[in-house]
Amino acid sequence: MTNRTIVIFASIVVVFVIALSLLLYPLSKESQDPLFGGAPPLYLLGIVGSVLALGAMFYFFTGRTTTFANLKQPWVDRHIIFGVLAIALTFTHAAGNFTKLPGLLLLSMAGLLVTGVFGRVVTPRIVSLRFAQNAQLFTSPVTENPSPIQAVIEEKKALLPLLSANVPEGQFSLTLSHWIRNPSITLKYKSLSLKENSLVRAQRGTTGGFFPLVQRYWRPFHQVLALLLFLGLLAHVTTVTFFADYVAHSTGREAIWFHIK
Repeated sequence: MTNRTIVIFASIVVVFVIALSLLLYPLSKESQDPLFGGAPPLYLLGIVGSVLALGAMFYFFTGRTTTFANLKQPWVDRHIIFGVLAIALTFTHAAGNFTKLPGLLLLSMAGLLVTGVFGRVVTPRIVSLRFAQNAQLFTSPVTENPSPIQAVIEEKKALLPLLSANVPEGQFSLTLSHWIRNPSITLKYKSLSLKENSLVRAQRGTTGGFFPLVQRYWRPFHQVLALLLFLGLLAHVTTVTFFADYVAHSTGREAIWFHIK
């Protein structure tokens, strides 16, 4: 998908969600119609939206496991499409009820949309601009003493055989399997990588400014929001399935959706 297509797609969903919210929010406060209490059509939309959200999250594993590594590139567009459609269906499922605790899920989804579009559309432009304006990024500073960066790299090389044999340090990347098999060594290697990145930014003079800060942290923030969404979905599905009477009582309506007593 091109950046233009992504922006148009996301914009259509945002307009749809805002229009739907303005229409349904007042009705949800006044109406006692089952439509706003988990009726089958909205219940089904919630299920489909949740499945699509989980499908979008699968992209995380394609870049961090060797098992799904070959799926990373073809899953990029699916990650975007599934995520945006999940937002549209989930907001429709909410039917204007945004002030309850599950409304935090919608907030997480909105944050995922904003950070996702930023990371895909805006960040490449920032990187391109900084490369064009900062010629020293392509030069190596001459120093008489050993570089602190080189010292960190040597530490990483010493740890590398404990994680993966016969892989050059410059081509190695951590995967989920490393965290499972050897978490302590993996954590130490990750901390050295972060230290190396920090030293490189300091050496190149790219530590300050708003855009470098946002560029550095948008992805971790995006991932944290995805984790919160996953935990929220798990909690929401558990409560409406196994504690349906309690949820219905809190809204003043009957539990007409599928649940287990």
